[in-house]
Amino acid sequence: LPPAPPSAPALASVADVYAACQSAIVTVTDVALAGGPSAAALAPRGNGSGWVWDADARLVVTAAHVLDASIGKAKGKGGGGAGAPGARAARVSVATAAGVVAIVDATLVGVDTDRDIALLQLAPVPGGGGLRALALAYAPPRVGDAAVALGAPYGYDRSVTAGVVSALDRTVANPARGVATQTGGLPRADLQGALQHSAPTYPGSSGGPVLNAAGAVVGMTVATFVDGGGGGVARAAFAVSSSTLRRVLPAMAATGAAPPPAAGLTLLPPATAASFGGQVVVAAVAPGSPAAAAGILPTRRGAGGVIAGDAILRVGGVPVASAGELEAALDAAAGGAAVRVDLRREGREVGVDVVVP
Repeated sequence: LPPAPPSAPALASVADVYAACQSAIVTVTDVALAGGPSAAALAPRGNGSGWVWDADARLVVTAAHVLDASIGKAKGKGGGGAGAPGARAARVSVATAAGVVAIVDATLVGVDTDRDIALLQLAPVPGGGGLRALALAYAPPRVGDAAVALGAPYGYDRSVTAGVVSALDRTVANPARGVATQTGGLPRADLQGALQHSAPTYPGSSGGPVLNAAGAVVGMTVATFVDGGGGGVARAAFAVSSSTLRRVLPAMAATGAAPPPAAGLTLLPPATAASFGGQVVVAAVAPGSPAAAAGILPTRRGAGGVIAGDAILRVGGVPVASAGELEAALDAAAGGAAVRVDLRREGREVGVDVVVP
C-alpha cells in the first residue's frame, strides 16, 4: 500500500480523526484461548486490537503478543498447528464500509515476535461494502505532535484516547524486564526505535494504531509502563514506529517472513551504549547478514571482560545517533549497492562497505 502523502491535511479534531478512521479498527481474540473479550478481567489475555492495513487483501495488523497462545502452541509443535503461518489463529470483529459488523476467522500470514508485529488475513467478510484501511505515515512524527490511539481496551471495540508524541527512538525492555504487555508473553528481544506517546492505553489496547492529526498510522501500541505492576496506573505507552511497520509489513505480506534487523544488526540499549562511550553500538550481528559480510563486530567477551561492539557513526556520510536513524539510513541505501559505514572500533575510526539488499 502507498504511504500517506507528506501533504496529507490535518483533520480538525480528535473527533474528526476518529470519525474518519474508526471503521478500520478491529478486535482480535486468540483462538487458542477460551472465551472472548471481558471487561471483568483486569488483563484479558488473548484479547487485543488491530487495524486493517490492506482492504483488498483483507490484511489486518496486530501485536504479536496478542496471539502468544497460538504462536506458542505452534512453537511447541515444531511449527505446526494454530499459530503457524496459514493456520487459523484468531477471531476478528471487523466493520465493513457499509457499517456491518462481522466476526470472522483469521489466518496468520506472518509474525515477528522481536518487533511484536503479526499480520493476519481475514476470511471473506459478509455484509458488503468492503473494508476501510489505514495508511502508514510518510514521515516520522515530531515530539509534541498529536497522538490518537484507537483500539479495544477490555474488549470495548473502537475506543479512542488522545495525547501527544512524547519521544522517538526509545528502546523498550522486553516483558521479562518490567514492561507490562497484555499477556507477558513469549521471550523476545528489546524493542528498538519505538515511539513513546501519552494517549492512555489499557489491557486490550495492544495492536491498536496510533494516528497523527491526518489520520495516518505513526505507530502501533504494544506496551505500557505502569505503577504498581499490571494493575497499576498507566504512565507511558510505547508503539512500534511507522518506519518499522513500513519495512516489515510488505515483506511479511509477500513472503510470510519478517526481514532481519537492519543489515542484520542488533543494537545495545542506549543506556548500555552510553556506558561504552557510544550512541549506536552493535550488540549482535546475524550470521550470513550484510553486516557480517562487511566484518562489523558485535559486543563480545574477551580475556579482560566485555569488549564493546563497533559504534556506528555514519551511513553514507550521514551521521546516525539512534536505532531509528540507523534503520532509516540503511533503508535509504537499500537496493543492492554498497554503502560506506563509518565505525569506531576500540578507539579508532574505520570504514566498511555494507551491501544492503
